[in-house]
Amino acid sequence: MNEDPEIQGSKLKEVTRGALYLYVSSLIVSALGYVYWLIVSKLTLPEDVGIASTIVNIALIISSIAILGIPAGIKRFLGKAIAEQDMGKFRTYVMIGLIILILTSGIATGFILIFQGYISRLLDIPWYFVPVMVVLIITHSITQLFIAVYTSILRTKTIMFVRFISYAAKLLFGTFLVIIGLKAFGIVLGYVIPAVIAAIIYGIISMRSRLLMKTKIGLNETAHLLKAGMARWIPNLAQALGTGLGVVTVYGFQSAAQAGLYHIAYSVASVILMLHLSVMGVAYPVLSGMSSGREKLASRVIKISLAITAPLAMSLAVYGDLVLGLFGERYAGAHL
Repeated sequence: MNEDPEIQGSKLKEVTRGALYLYVSSLIVSALGYVYWLIVSKLTLPEDVGIASTIVNIALIISSIAILGIPAGIKRFLGKAIAEQDMGKFRTYVMIGLIILILTSGIATGFILIFQGYISRLLDIPWYFVPVMVVLIITHSITQLFIAVYTSILRTKTIMFVRFISYAAKLLFGTFLVIIGLKAFGIVLGYVIPAVIAAIIYGIISMRSRLLMKTKIGLNETAHLLKAGMARWIPNLAQALGTGLGVVTVYGFQSAAQAGLYHIAYSVASVILMLHLSVMGVAYPVLSGMSSGREKLASRVIKISLAITAPLAMSLAVYGDLVLGLFGERYAGAHL
């Protein structure tokens, strides 16, 4: 039996409203990010942008491997727990997910530190880039879990708040570090700083709202979460590799300058991708908590996503050179 149309309409409104806040937060990230890149592109060379973006993308790829799809898989169980009003089960899955990510990201970064010298020589970067990469991997992994948690309970306003604070700090401190002459290293620190701040803020808010608290860890729940995570891990990893390996490959086979041009162009295109991901990211836990009518709601959500993203994608395809020209003449040619 399908759910009442009125209930479906209410849930669609919740998804749309939650996605709106999530996308606004993504726009804040993009806007502050573009201001950041507009500034650093004037203060540094494309080579510096290429080195920094390569380091960041390698860290994000490793993080995608280490998190085992947990942030994506956990939404299913959190959505069901919310629908059943079982906050005990909700907290259990949150704690299990956090413990797993701390262990897996810790193991991954441990190997990186062991082979720190080899990695530095392979990428032709100073040794101090590697510890910063480690911090980014750990904080990014934890932050992704908290984003999944607050998306599942439709508290996307919190995500918007945290992103604004952390990325404002990125703009302030990252730009300052570049101005004082740290160049590529300053750009990388500009990515690490918001990740650290976001992880701290999420942790404080979650403890104060009792989303993080001591609870019994069950083996069944752990097995279920790992299984659900693995189902999402491969496609998410493929997406991360498809995104990150572009910069890394251009860096390895072309030059740091070309990698910088590629990174800026892809970052501009990612604004549209964020809209689709915002809508679908909010829809997933809501659909998981529904007993029926999922197909109809999913179809409506997809249509809304396409109706918004398709015109924007076409506009960017036609006028991409004008947008990239804002970063400087050297970047305009990367619009193709």
